[in-house]
Amino acid sequence: MMDANDKVHMTGFDLPQEEMSQLHAAISHPIKKLREKTDFDVLELNLKKSSKGKVFNHQVRGRVHTRGKVLSAEDSDYNVFKAVSLVLEKILHEAEHLQRTSRQLP
Repeated sequence: MMDANDKVHMTGFDLPQEEMSQLHAAISHPIKKLREKTDFDVLELNLKKSSKGKVFNHQVRGRVHTRGKVLSAEDSDYNVFKAVSLVLEKILHEAEHLQRTSRQLP
């Protein structure tokens, strides 16, 4: 699934429509923060589910392509919303670090 307005590519997210709406609402704020820190070309989120008994473990991988750099992070959790949130948080921290270090260069 792709959201053209936010330059977000989401693959593997075969969630019910209601959960997808909640997920889009949950990621809108971190994407806005990421946009303030860097002018990214595309954000890719990939979901892979693995079952452990009757529950699913959600492994989320995220990549942001920006200014010739690729920022990436991954995390897993039984709650898909938490896993996505953690991945976006890690990528946001990487973007903040990239912004700080780029100001230090001559």
